[in-house]
Amino acid sequence: IPEWERQRCALIWPSERRPHLVHLFRDIVRSISRVADVTVFAVETASLSGLRADLSQLDIEVSPDIWIQDFAPIPVQLPSGRIEFVKFIYNPRYLADVPEASSIDDSFGAGLGNRLSIPTVHIPLRIDGGSLVFTGEGIAIGTERIISDNRLEGKRHIEDVLMHRLGIKQLIIVP
Repeated sequence: IPEWERQRCALIWPSERRPHLVHLFRDIVRSISRVADVTVFAVETASLSGLRADLSQLDIEVSPDIWIQDFAPIPVQLPSGRIEFVKFIYNPRYLADVPEASSIDDSFGAGLGNRLSIPTVHIPLRIDGGSLVFTGEGIAIGTERIISDNRLEGKRHIEDVLMHRLGIKQLIIVP
């Protein structure tokens, strides 16, 4: 994006369990909104009172959970420079006892591309975003959970899909 064009940014608002961060986040949003359009994702909006009136460039989205990294799509910059989202299935084992929670989170994550006007590619692999991190240098580190959650696909196929769709040059799998 050319530096002279207005940028966009997303911020996940602290939960009600972290009220000490609200003032800091208000200052961050006020500063960023001077140069970028800001979308704020919040589980509850009570702590946002007064914020929207101050910022004409602020968009507030109610999120079902603060752990948005786990179920949100992954932004990828294509060789053309265009940004797209890559969305995997969010259905982690640790939510097996509350399937409605993973379903709500997965649906919310799947709809983010539409909300933010970013094209989204859906990949039928089960991945919790917390199991995959990027260095910014073409290297990604994933956990063995990605392989175990997609056993029917085979390790090589999973690695090929991740490297191709996410533009990864090297994928490191750790226990």
